[in-house]
Amino acid sequence: MTVALQAATAAGAGIEEAAVRALATVRQVLPARLRHRIDALRFTAIRDAGRPGGSVAPDVLVVLSTAVRAHDILRFDYPTAGPGDADDGPRPPRRTEPHHLVTASGRWYLVA
Repeated sequence: MTVALQAATAAGAGIEEAAVRALATVRQVLPARLRHRIDALRFTAIRDAGRPGGSVAPDVLVVLSTAVRAHDILRFDYPTAGPGDADDGPRPPRRTEPHHLVTASGRWYLVA
């Protein structure tokens, strides 16, 4: 719910101010351990009339947002090639320095 309210602040449908107020109200009634998770989640929502994308687990967004705030280096491990993929052997892990989370057209992007 808090992710949706944060994203609604850039919805462009005249609900931005109401979303900010609702988010503040929800934040006030949450236990401290959950309030900390909301405060750790920072992202930018871009207004776009594009098609909706897939879903992302909220825990993944919290982990990525926390890594952005802490300036942690992230490591991505890739699975071996799947059906239809070129089989070039095992893919090496990638390291990245995350800078920001962005959501647009129902998709999430990590700027790194």
